Amino acid sequence: MCQQNFTKMQYDQMLQQYEARQRLRTANDEDFNGFPTNNYCFIGFFSLLDPPRIDVSDSILKIRRAHIRIAMITGDHPTTAKAIGKQVNILSTDISEKNGIDTFKIEQKDRNHTIFQLYRNETLVQHHTISTTTPITSESRATRVMMKHIELNIDKNDSVSEPPWYKRWYLSCKNQISESKLSFKHDEEKTIPYAIVVTGFQVDSMDDFMWSWVLSHEELIFARTSPEQKLRIIMEFQRREETVAVIGDGTNDAPSLKCADLGIAMQSGANVSKEASDMILLDNRFSSIISAIETGLSYVII
Repeated sequence: MCQQNFTKMQYDQMLQQYEARQRLRTANDEDFNGFPTNNYCFIGFFSLLDPPRIDVSDSILKIRRAHIRIAMITGDHPTTAKAIGKQVNILSTDISEKNGIDTFKIEQKDRNHTIFQLYRNETLVQHHTISTTTPITSESRATRVMMKHIELNIDKNDSVSEPPWYKRWYLSCKNQISESKLSFKHDEEKTIPYAIVVTGFQVDSMDDFMWSWVLSHEELIFARTSPEQKLRIIMEFQRREETVAVIGDGTNDAPSLKCADLGIAMQSGANVSKEASDMILLDNRFSSIISAIETGLSYVII
């Protein structure tokens, strides 16, 4: 832990300078939300251990045998996310260890030229110059799904009540996120048999080519993501005609639970996540999803 003392005036000035820098920010500049990166005073060190649920590892193996891809989207550091991914079989021995993990770097030539450098096992395999970035419109499948879920159906007798925050949050963002009718069909046969770890910082810079390349990987981890970035990832999956189920239990998961084709919350989770979901696991066991999948497949087979 580190600390740095500010007066109220210094803090306000720091945020004003941050807002000014944001207008000139390039893809190479990391966003620290306006806080300084030096001159801190070290005051202590501590560590936390939050192990995965006991039943998760085996459940993920069963889900993968049902030909369902799993992506981890977390706010944790990429190193932490990779370690957990290996523990719960999101990163498998056959793919992530034997084949390897893909990565990419972003190089900003100038404000109009961004180059992605694609690496496989630390070997540069391709350069890509940023091109088309298709925005997100109300006509897209992803947005239609979300709008279907979050219609405000306020009772006439209760018209003065305020809708939940995630509904207000989505409506406030609706005009800032635009998306075209263009969709991208995902070819399962062309899935890349490699893993990839992407950070939220990289998500903000990706164009259509990079989204298609990243989402074609067999094993996916998104780390250091914000709720807005998590929502964008889900929408990009849906634009590629993927059916998306989201599992979450926190307040920040609510927009993603609403956007997904199937939102799954835990009984022990935040109330707002349960309200936003389509299904609640009453026993708080990840393995309960296996029973639902098996039941669904049995009806298909019959």
